[in-house]
Amino acid sequence: MALDRLIPIVSPFFTKIQGEVHHKPRYKHYPSLVGIGILPENDQNKEKIFKTLVNKNAVNMHNPSWAACVFSGSQPAEQIRQQIKESLAKVGVIE
Repeated sequence: MALDRLIPIVSPFFTKIQGEVHHKPRYKHYPSLVGIGILPENDQNKEKIFKTLVNKNAVNMHNPSWAACVFSGSQPAEQIRQQIKESLAKVGVIE
């Protein structure tokens, strides 16, 4: 639902990007995108699907950079914090 709320930042017209149909950009600059997923248990297939969806949405929303991380309930809090920091560093929010 959050991504549906972001649709107004792109144009209602379409163009091809990397051989796929996507919205045309509406503005000159767009923010970076970080997707955070939570799973009840570790599932590599679902994690891959989530990261692919974040990537495709970043292309469609014209985000200059993107990162995605997925957590399961069994991960230690410090590991979760570290992965979030790495994702934020990847998009240039923190060093």
